[in-house]
Amino acid sequence: MASPQHDLLRILVFLLYVPSLFVAFWKLIPRLSPFAKALATTLLAAQIIVIVLAVQLEFDNSVLRKLVDVDKERNLAAGLAGLQLALVASYALLNAWLARARPRWLRFYFLGMSVVFFYLAWDELFVVHEGIGNHWVIYYSGVGVLVVAATLVIARRSPRPPRIWPACTLAGLAIGALGAMALELLRWPNICLPLGLYYIDRCLLKYIEEQMEFLGMWLVLVAMLGWLTELAPWPKRRLRLLLYGLPILTLLAIVNFGDPDLRSVERSIGAGLIDLRFETGARVYGYQTEVTPGAAHIETTLWLSAPLFGYDGLGYSIHLFDPAQEMALAGKDEFVTVGAGSALGPFYLPIFRQTLQLSLPPQARANRTYWVLLRLWREQDGSFVGQNVLASDRRRLSDTQVVLDELVIPADPVNLPPAPRARFENGSALYSADLPEKASAGDTLTHAMTWHAEADGSQDYTQFLHFVHDQTGELWAFDQPPLGARLPPRLWYSGLADTETWVIPLPAELAPGRYLVWTGLYRASDLERLGAADADGAPYPDARAPLGAIVIESA
Repeated sequence: MASPQHDLLRILVFLLYVPSLFVAFWKLIPRLSPFAKALATTLLAAQIIVIVLAVQLEFDNSVLRKLVDVDKERNLAAGLAGLQLALVASYALLNAWLARARPRWLRFYFLGMSVVFFYLAWDELFVVHEGIGNHWVIYYSGVGVLVVAATLVIARRSPRPPRIWPACTLAGLAIGALGAMALELLRWPNICLPLGLYYIDRCLLKYIEEQMEFLGMWLVLVAMLGWLTELAPWPKRRLRLLLYGLPILTLLAIVNFGDPDLRSVERSIGAGLIDLRFETGARVYGYQTEVTPGAAHIETTLWLSAPLFGYDGLGYSIHLFDPAQEMALAGKDEFVTVGAGSALGPFYLPIFRQTLQLSLPPQARANRTYWVLLRLWREQDGSFVGQNVLASDRRRLSDTQVVLDELVIPADPVNLPPAPRARFENGSALYSADLPEKASAGDTLTHAMTWHAEADGSQDYTQFLHFVHDQTGELWAFDQPPLGARLPPRLWYSGLADTETWVIPLPAELAPGRYLVWTGLYRASDLERLGAADADGAPYPDARAPLGAIVIESA
């Protein structure tokens, strides 16, 4: 059911377009060449289709609305606006070439218009003005004043019949400028004008300003086509090919260069890219997983796209999985939404943000690795049918489920000794390592070690223990990850402090005697040791720190 505000929007669009098009088809279009008429009419028809869809869907939340919303960047509406501006620039440049026999000032005018409108097309496609800051209105207004002044000079110096084209240019600039700048300035205060059941506020002004820019730039294009008709009323064959080829070449250029690449997608979504594709054409471009302070829940954000009409019944499931116990601890299902959070991907495909909060169960413990599992499904006749994964740079657990992320629930801070036993070049430190005084060969040695991370982890390391006989020099080694399999170093977080009790099976053939014990870290990727130093920063020889001595007795 349409709201009064929706009705008012339709009225405003009607009042904007109908008088303008009446004048255009009465005074302007009949003066154009057949080619110019066809091009102007085609672009106008495409513009009206986009405007009608945008107005009809303005208060909707569909995928189609994202593509035709004239207030959004990098969608079909923006692409059409960029095409229109680029054609103004292209035909202005062609007019400059055709006006070789005309006064020099006319050629300079067309060249200047070409430069200005090529920049505006670039801005429309890549939103350049947002990088200028809040002063872009002043800069653009200055350029607009120069263009208007130059057009007035052209109108004064032109013979009377062609003066209609400078007048058309001025009308288009006025309408476009009113939409682009004047209404933009009016939106800054909180304007609300009651009109009975209707009201005009700054949001409603937003709906009409982009349509004014659309219409204004179309009138400027009609003016450039009018000049083209005056300069070449009967174009030769090569010129006709160029006239027809320019729109096609311009459209291909916009599709090629206006299409954001994956790096642009990464900047838009603010998350790392992944490559996860499903059989239905759906794709996950990126994700983020965050654990709330106090570990009350985890929040998973997906950036997901699907074919235009492929969102109906499409949903996803997030599960928290404990790989050690091989069981899911928590899970939640949600339908995919096409809400406010969106970005544009390749071929102007909208990418929608999906956010799901999953409460952590009491049995989820801190400083333990958990997997975040993702499954995409579609509801069919009341059943959730899993969608097969076609391509993935993530580990698959089945045809329909992937390990989206690994996470760790941070533990509360603990008190540490005043100084570490050893510091390592990856930002980790070993604080305590309590060796027993003696043990028997063939028995099991338990050895507790406390680690602290001063930086987030990025790769895996293995810790080694070297038992060196102080008389014979015989060496026996035992290796494992510092905190065992429960928390690999790549998942360590800054501030981590935890103790792992190693259970070390001593060989029965281990020679009795006193052993000096050393420890250190080496990279799992290339087996290179990490540099180690004492609490004062003095490096340890052989990149290994002393832990003390232990006496091994005979079995």
